[in-house]
Amino acid sequence: KLDNLSQGFTKAYIDSILSLNTNTLIYVSTKWCAPCREMNPIVERLEKKLSNHLQIINIDLDNNYFVKEMYNISSIPLFVLYQNSEEVWRKNGIIAYSDIAEKL
Repeated sequence: KLDNLSQGFTKAYIDSILSLNTNTLIYVSTKWCAPCREMNPIVERLEKKLSNHLQIINIDLDNNYFVKEMYNISSIPLFVLYQNSEEVWRKNGIIAYSDIAEKL
């Protein structure tokens, strides 16, 4: 699924989502990244299980290169969790579903 993966975002759009004071997980990946492809089913599972409590924004780094600077990205996939507009957790690379779910 990951519908909004190829969508082009703007910093203003991302900031507007984060300003809503909801729990938001930013997921930065690309189509060609093997660890990202491994994480996609886990992110989809989170979307299904936690959709009432969590908004997930899937950002394709190739289509939204400005996020590389915005999040100081050195490797992907990148997960950044916001609660009440504040960054509370950040993780690069492959992570188990249980480890992510625990943070949420």
